[in-house]
Amino acid sequence: MPVIPDKNNDAILFFEQRQSDWTSNAAALGLTPGDMTAFAPLITSARTSFTDAEVARQASKNATVTLENNMDSMRGQGAALIAKIKAFAESSGNPNVYVLASIPPPAPPTPAPAPTPPASVSASVNNDGHVVVKWKATKLNGTFFSVHRLLPGGTWTPVGSVAAKTFTDDTLPSASAWAQYQVKSHRGTEVSEGSEPIVVLLGNQQSQAA
Repeated sequence: MPVIPDKNNDAILFFEQRQSDWTSNAAALGLTPGDMTAFAPLITSARTSFTDAEVARQASKNATVTLENNMDSMRGQGAALIAKIKAFAESSGNPNVYVLASIPPPAPPTPAPAPTPPASVSASVNNDGHVVVKWKATKLNGTFFSVHRLLPGGTWTPVGSVAAKTFTDDTLPSASAWAQYQVKSHRGTEVSEGSEPIVVLLGNQQSQAA
């Protein structure tokens, strides 16, 4: 273990606490008066430099806090001014406002991607004998859904459209043995491909399958 502490302040304290005894007992310690005469100013200089460094460190910390506060204030007020400029450009319909302000105009809106078919479509018969169809899909950008049904001997027919991801079909003919369902996503005028069809057994067929 080193005799002199590693930390600056501890090392200075180490010698400050021994300076008087070393000076008074120089001969008994094997030192000369000149040794301590030369060493004493070094202790004083180290203490002065350490104090100056601590003051400078604290001043730097304070300056950094002040800088961050001033930057936050400038950015916040600047952002508010830019927002006013953009609002004026929008309301006036004058794109030269952006040129005059030397700020970029807003980017054109990115068109929404084409709707994708719903996934994980399921269908089950509830206690009222109606078919409840459920699926997974995104409802972003105004997406809604259409439900299509196929009965024995028939063709695919739309039976309803909803914004939710579930639909209850209460228009089934009572004599139907089964029904297939398919769901499509709509966004504006765009329509996705149909989901994978799902079959649900009805009436006697349902009882036999159970």
